[in-house]
Amino acid sequence: MFFIFLGSKVKKALSAFLVIISVLAAAFVLNINVFDLINLEYSDRTGENVYMGSRNFGNLSREEVSEIIRERLVEWQINPVDAVYNPRDNSIIPELQGYEVNVESTVEKIMNAEPGEEIEPVFEPLFPLIRMEDYPSAVITQGNPKKQKVSFMINVAWGEEYIPEMLALFSELNVKANFFVVGEWAEQNKRMLREINKNGHLII
Repeated sequence: MFFIFLGSKVKKALSAFLVIISVLAAAFVLNINVFDLINLEYSDRTGENVYMGSRNFGNLSREEVSEIIRERLVEWQINPVDAVYNPRDNSIIPELQGYEVNVESTVEKIMNAEPGEEIEPVFEPLFPLIRMEDYPSAVITQGNPKKQKVSFMINVAWGEEYIPEMLALFSELNVKANFFVVGEWAEQNKRMLREINKNGHLII
């Protein structure tokens, strides 16, 4: 009854006071840290020393992380390359798939990272408009020049004195090769054949 006769400013102040008392009481009953309730923005920050590449995303807000990721999108994006078909000889150069960073998933990954964790961006594929499957009868005459990879093809028809050294070097450089093996050599060098296979090389 007394509350009805109070002025509007006093009513507002009293209402605000009652809300604060209610929040403090709820926090006490539920054993919640009052400062976490008051400063929700601060609690939504990354852990200490969260790295992606050389960039430290430690102790940043979600907005700050999103801004940095969006600024660097061009650096991380790899555009797709269309396949090149030549109708004169029915040949084709294969396409290359591209990639772009999924901003939302990458930000979420950073926000949920443990302190000191190193993470990678979340990539999504970008598909070329022209693909090899559009020309199923075409013959591949060369690899795509923008794909910086080579394939080692090794003919094995006699001897084995060089193979152990080659296998050791491939293992050191983390390289896989294709071994074209003659049947007669395979029959006479089963131990070496097993060694080639054990090292993860393709035997043809």
